[in-house]
Amino acid sequence: MKSQHRDIIAYFGILLAFLFLPVTAAGDEFTKALKAHNRGDYTYALITWTRLANAGEIRSQLFVADMYLSGTGVTQDYNEAIAWFTKAAENGEPIAQLQTALLYLTGKGAKRNLRKARQFLEKAADHEWYLPGVNEAQVLLADLYYTGKGGARDLPKAAHWYQQAARRTNAKAKYKLGQLYERGEGVNKDLDKARIWYKRAFETQMWSTLNMELRDKMENDKDLSVYDAFSLSSGMKEANYQLKARMLDMLVDSIPKGQGK
Repeated sequence: MKSQHRDIIAYFGILLAFLFLPVTAAGDEFTKALKAHNRGDYTYALITWTRLANAGEIRSQLFVADMYLSGTGVTQDYNEAIAWFTKAAENGEPIAQLQTALLYLTGKGAKRNLRKARQFLEKAADHEWYLPGVNEAQVLLADLYYTGKGGARDLPKAAHWYQQAARRTNAKAKYKLGQLYERGEGVNKDLDKARIWYKRAFETQMWSTLNMELRDKMENDKDLSVYDAFSLSSGMKEANYQLKARMLDMLVDSIPKGQGK
């Protein structure tokens, strides 16, 4: 799960620091610590962020937690990580709520507790859909409701949270919605909607794969235009895309049309 933790923080951390949390009187100090962290001066960053975190500065609580979680500039310590994530989570920060839930799910820094994990996911999932960490929390929460882990099984709630997560480009949520509509779990059985969600899941996954290739190609060849990178990626994926498209059509066509309402 460490790589999953790192992916979430690495992708959202800087954006979170400057866009989604309010700037406080400690903003200048936080920024200095962030610059120190980016140039490898982890001691200065940790000392500054810890002081700010103890004063209740949410961004600093999040970044101190991440340093202990990843072992960046300090000995990796899951106990310290979950303690700081919990403080930020209690202050309403969705990334911290998600990370706290993940630690309870994996039993790192605290005894594995699926009920507490579900509680923190509930808090994270209930934020505005565009905030970092919310989409991931919605899918995990839906999974717990679907399987009945951490509490009672609740298929309508599972369907609700998959639906919320599907508002973003989340292929898994869309695929799970297809399954729910196909089986009539938590929703009225509707095979036409199942077909739609399966196709949306497939299209989302293909574009996600393509966009990752685009980014990698642009990073590896600075002189490559976006159009050229897109053309190369498209060409490399075309044969595989066509094969998967035919396989998807076979899956979708196996669902009888108009039977399920």
